[in-house]
Amino acid sequence: KRYVIGVDVGTESVRAALLNIHDGKVIGEAVEKLKTYYPLPGCVEQRPEDWYDSLGKVTKKIVEFAQIKAEAVAAICLATTSCTVVACKSE
Repeated sequence: KRYVIGVDVGTESVRAALLNIHDGKVIGEAVEKLKTYYPLPGCVEQRPEDWYDSLGKVTKKIVEFAQIKAEAVAAICLATTSCTVVACKSE
């Protein structure tokens, strides 16, 4: 069997679902809450590291829950609630 993982990065959490690629049946789901920071009045931030860490956690959770090997995952599809700019250092 082959599977697809669908991931949604939202305002409050990262959610993932594992689907059977042949019939679309949902095999498992996982959610990781995201922390939101308010550094100044009127400013709202999240850490890209938290998105990345949460992606790894939800992926691991549903693969373990379904008791499948990672190699059985044919693709990971990712969606977010908005376009986001992440500033990176040049190094």
